[in-house]
Amino acid sequence: MWQLRIYDMKHFWDNNYHLMELVKEVAEEPDKDSIYEIDGRTYRWCAFSPEHKVCGIKEITLNTEPDDVDDDYLTCPYCGSIDHDAWERSADDDTVECGSCGSTIEYQRNVQITYTPIHTRRDTKMREIKFRAWYIPREEMVQPDRLESINFDTKVLGVYMPIENKGFHRFRMSDFILMQYTGLKDRNGVDIYEGDIVSYTSNEKVGERKVMQRRGYDTYAVYGEVEIRGVVKFGTINRPFEKGLLYYVDTDKSVSYDTYFWGSGKKSDRPEMKSSNLTKSLKTNVDYQVIGNVYENLELLEDK
Repeated sequence: MWQLRIYDMKHFWDNNYHLMELVKEVAEEPDKDSIYEIDGRTYRWCAFSPEHKVCGIKEITLNTEPDDVDDDYLTCPYCGSIDHDAWERSADDDTVECGSCGSTIEYQRNVQITYTPIHTRRDTKMREIKFRAWYIPREEMVQPDRLESINFDTKVLGVYMPIENKGFHRFRMSDFILMQYTGLKDRNGVDIYEGDIVSYTSNEKVGERKVMQRRGYDTYAVYGEVEIRGVVKFGTINRPFEKGLLYYVDTDKSVSYDTYFWGSGKKSDRPEMKSSNLTKSLKTNVDYQVIGNVYENLELLEDK
């Protein structure tokens, strides 16, 4: 005879079946794919021992009118059994049979994507805030190591400067022109400040090449290396793809060339002169060289 006993995992796997409550004895082997109605109660199987003819069962309560609810697991709405291997199912929506009560279940997998930032390293690199100043009365550049303090409320600067047998002085801010460090260095590792004169090479459109065709012409842009020299400033510029308040290199340098793009494509079209100023924002990927500043080396901006 087969014994149907209330399943207890510890007793079952220790073969202490006699410690599990006996529910019923049957002559034939119980069907694993069925639920058991015994004395008005409903049971499902949990474990089998063919050698000892013991079937461990567990009482369940069937919900005949379940509600559709979202859950983190694929849970049978009729008996509450959880399919812990549902994550292995390939289909995001399907119809399956509950392994406990045999009910047919339709499910839909809802995928939610979340991100967990993992702490690795905090980048503490920040732009160093420092100033230098042009002392107007003596026409002298005061480097950052000689600027002891700047009080923007009282408009007073503390400066190390040998004057009248004294090394330290406090001056009115109006006697100075302050220049802030941009956070960039030139090709030689020199700090770039406002007021610096820098030179660099830029690949610019310097002309157009016109190729005559049978019914008109094609025009191609011509690019070349242009030497640019200008003053580092902070302010607003308005160029294509460069708009806003930022550091930029102000220059009178421009390129001029004949353009045919404006025409209708006829052989009779005359070229139009195109001129483009080369004032651009200060960039981290450009090979600048500091060659002076506007207060001590203004002659560097003169056309040669």
